[in-house]
Amino acid sequence: MMNATDFPRIVKAVSGSTSSAEMSNAEEEKSETYSSNMTEAMGAVLTYRHELGMNYNFIRPDLIVGSCLQTPEDVDKLRKIGVKTIFCLQQDPDLEYFGVDITAIREYADTYDDIQHLRAEIRDFDAFDLRMRLPAVVGKLHKAINQNGGVTYVHCTAGLGRAPAVALTYMFWIQGYKLSEANSLLQEQELALNLGSTDTSKHMEYRCPTLLGHRHARTRLGHVSDRPHKEACHFDMAMQHLFNCGGLRT
Repeated sequence: MMNATDFPRIVKAVSGSTSSAEMSNAEEEKSETYSSNMTEAMGAVLTYRHELGMNYNFIRPDLIVGSCLQTPEDVDKLRKIGVKTIFCLQQDPDLEYFGVDITAIREYADTYDDIQHLRAEIRDFDAFDLRMRLPAVVGKLHKAINQNGGVTYVHCTAGLGRAPAVALTYMFWIQGYKLSEANSLLQEQELALNLGSTDTSKHMEYRCPTLLGHRHARTRLGHVSDRPHKEACHFDMAMQHLFNCGGLRT
């Protein structure tokens, strides 16, 4: 197994300069609000700067975790590094918040026969929703990777919540990593994606709570729901069922 030091480090692909200072300030304000909500939901200081453009990191030579595509031109940037599957976990409200035209991006990707754009929506900042959707999402990801090969780009909005959670689960369920190994590898790479803080000790406290049995799921409005433990265990039951049925075997 390759070490994290063997992988390419963080890459930032700027989608293009803003047309005016006013637009730039508006994007910065949205980024600050989103970062604040993310920090509250995740329990660690996490920062996303949408105005800096798409950013990403190689977790493995064939697996990238990153932030959202912002323009059709970002498809070209990913094609140049060998990406064959773009796997988007965002919902429409996530895209609308930052003014991302997902239709234009998907239509542009469709003009090529060497890259595929797929969506597998998961609600942002909602641990329970992620638990429930993971089996189907990872199954869809596994099918796409088998079909398309090459490099796979898994992204949510910031690349710090849903995307690493799905990548971690894929590495654990499908690729045969021990959970601790996959978690350590992914977190070492993910530190580079958090562009807004210099205190890495706080980043290291971040563990995808959706995968480690936390029973608190924050909704988009910031309210906390404490669901019964039996419901939280549905994630583990679903995982076991899929393995028993052979649905997620390679």
